[in-house]
Amino acid sequence: MKIKLFYEQARETLEQFEERVNEWAKGVDVVSVTTVAQTYGCEVDIRTVLAITVHYR
Repeated sequence: MKIKLFYEQARETLEQFEERVNEWAKGVDVVSVTTVAQTYGCEVDIRTVLAITVHYR
């Protein structure tokens, strides 16, 4: 089993991020997918970074 990590890139929309992951996943046998949303910053400038871990064969 192998692991592939995806992180949302700067200026990438959610749809672009999903498309990038989905296009990659077409060529492998996906076993499981885990998502994480990390929020950081202060009350005036809060940002969220999305990460996806894919276990595949």
